Amino acid sequence: MLGRWEQQSDPLTVTPPYDERIREFEQYFSEEMSAIGDEELDQERSMLERILAAA
Repeated sequence: MLGRWEQQSDPLTVTPPYDERIREFEQYFSEEMSAIGDEELDQERSMLERILAAA
């Protein structure tokens, strides 16, 4: 049973046209990450990949 302020989670979904926009941004983000040599941004890139897997 959920508490008073809790809600059931919904599965992650990405609908068109956002799937393509996120895919383009992920490519740009990866290129910029490499260009500046900041591997610390890998966590953010992994999240973008997780979002795209739901698309």
